[in-house]
Amino acid sequence: EERAMVRTVNSTYSVIEVWRRLVAAADFNVLRLERRALRKEDKYSEADRLFLKWPQEGEKRDGPAYSITNSLCEKVEATAADIIVILTALYQRADDIPAPPLTRMSFHNAVLELGIGGFRLGCLQDTKFWQYTISLVRDPDDPTRVRPIVTSNILRNKTKETQKTCKYKKSKSVAHSSTLVPYPLLCQASLVITRAIQMDALDTTSFGSARELFQRPVLGKTDRIDIPWKEKFRNEIIFPLKYAEFWALWHRCLVVIGSRKHLRPYSLRVGAGARIDGILLPRY
Repeated sequence: EERAMVRTVNSTYSVIEVWRRLVAAADFNVLRLERRALRKEDKYSEADRLFLKWPQEGEKRDGPAYSITNSLCEKVEATAADIIVILTALYQRADDIPAPPLTRMSFHNAVLELGIGGFRLGCLQDTKFWQYTISLVRDPDDPTRVRPIVTSNILRNKTKETQKTCKYKKSKSVAHSSTLVPYPLLCQASLVITRAIQMDALDTTSFGSARELFQRPVLGKTDRIDIPWKEKFRNEIIFPLKYAEFWALWHRCLVVIGSRKHLRPYSLRVGAGARIDGILLPRY
């Protein structure tokens, strides 16, 4: 039997409809049982407040169930412009944002990973060489050109909490690929390649030097080659960064750029999925 993935949620209306059904299911399958139990204990006033429904225009919105949608923490998205301003200040205002060069580079990589994949900050602490794969891929539009591709393999955390809701329960990591882009501040692939060349961590014995490999790549009859790491580097940390270091640099960057809103690192995750939706899928 042949199967194909078909997107069913493809418009704002369908998203709203899915949310309406989710609200109704939550009220029927969860809160209805709670109301029944409270009424058996003659707690009618408490039971009458446990309703979760899609509010109609002009309808009064109160009760503990409605507080789910009335969170005090507003989820604000950090736009691409915000990310560019923060990363620009990170380097151009280095005197005002003191940090070792490698920590600065690791922070840069973490900000891009957060913005691209929406990962939790804890997943990006002290990432290791083996979590990245550098490949040379033939351009499908121009077979004479070869492009470097960096695949990031980010380990998931809090897997126990997400097992009930995650479709892929056995997956312990999330992988995504990126290539070089003509804007260095937003080029996550160049950070990984630069770090690899700096540490001389690539095993290029079969390809010549790393410089020759990237300047004049030769694929022969294959369309892709993965460049292995030297064995001694595989389990070494490529981007050393602690949770506290990220927070300190993040707050300092916001102060230096004069941000009027106190953006949390979480803001980088808001809307991140839309940034990688469909990227590279038709090609690689």
